[in-house]
Amino acid sequence: MVSTYFVIFCLFVSLVYSKSIQNDTEKSTDERIENLENVVKSLATTTHRLNASSNKATLKEKPVMFYALTERTFTLEKLSTVIFEKTVINTGGHYNTFDGVFVAPKAGTYFFSWTTCTNSANYAFTELMVENQLIATAEVYEASGSYHCGSMTSLCKMNKEDHAWIRTTPYGPKHYFFF
Repeated sequence: MVSTYFVIFCLFVSLVYSKSIQNDTEKSTDERIENLENVVKSLATTTHRLNASSNKATLKEKPVMFYALTERTFTLEKLSTVIFEKTVINTGGHYNTFDGVFVAPKAGTYFFSWTTCTNSANYAFTELMVENQLIATAEVYEASGSYHCGSMTSLCKMNKEDHAWIRTTPYGPKHYFFF
């Protein structure tokens, strides 16, 4: 009889222990499902943000840039606009090859670089102007009868619709350009 009680006791303990494990398993399964649901929500939010930023990136405006040059030799009076009549790049069409003026399509910081050359005891003094304000000057003087070039690079802030151009300086009678 003791052995019968012992077997019944063992079965009872086994049943209680088994129920306890089942409750723990159900609890840990529910917790795991809840954790996975939270991870899925977080990933959905991140995916939404990435898609939104990707859409913004594709909707951005094209860059503003131009590369213009001239392939001729000419002389200009002082305070004359240097017109680079051939464009290699003119994204957005903001540089005008007829008057040599760039018009800013939006406010921002703009980068300008230009090179001028002269020869045979001549000079070419140029300056970058933005809305009639002097930004930078480049001077080339050649005294030996050979060829010399000078370059200038400048950054400047421009407002939307501001005008920028390269012109000769007010110094000297004429500026001789050789390209």
